[in-house]
Amino acid sequence: MKNILLIAMVVTFGIVSLNAQEVDKVTRYQQKYDEAVEKVRIVEDAISESQAMISEGENLKKSSKSEKKSYAKQEKQLTKTYNKNKKSIEKRLKSKDREERADAKVELKQLATEYKAELKAVKSSIKESEKNYTRAGKQIVKGKTNLKKNKQKLKDVKSKQKIAQYRLEDAMADD
Repeated sequence: MKNILLIAMVVTFGIVSLNAQEVDKVTRYQQKYDEAVEKVRIVEDAISESQAMISEGENLKKSSKSEKKSYAKQEKQLTKTYNKNKKSIEKRLKSKDREERADAKVELKQLATEYKAELKAVKSSIKESEKNYTRAGKQIVKGKTNLKKNKQKLKDVKSKQKIAQYRLEDAMADD
């Protein structure tokens, strides 16, 4: 009688432990599947960031290119105006009146000083536009590199997700 009771208890505990193992198996596969889904989401977010980086870089490239052209036009106009004003002052330098020549000299120095200051500002703006253009190119390259890398990661992670899904479905079917 004790043996039968003992055997009944062992069988009952065995069945319970098998069911517990089966539940643990399903739970474990569910967790693996959830982790795989989360990894897919993370990689898809990284792909979106890479695409945004490329887009930003292209916009920066366009704007810096147009800024550079604008500053180059401004530089050309500044030089043209300077040369025009310089000619008129140089005519006055050839005057026979001493005071007029002295005033013309002072004006010419002032004009040259103003021209140099404005030219320096324009050239620094051109240089900044060139830096932005270079930075944009680097950003585009980095974005494309990340995009390529993340697309490959996405393929790998999606295949792992499918495997986890199949295992989960098998574990649930065995149940």
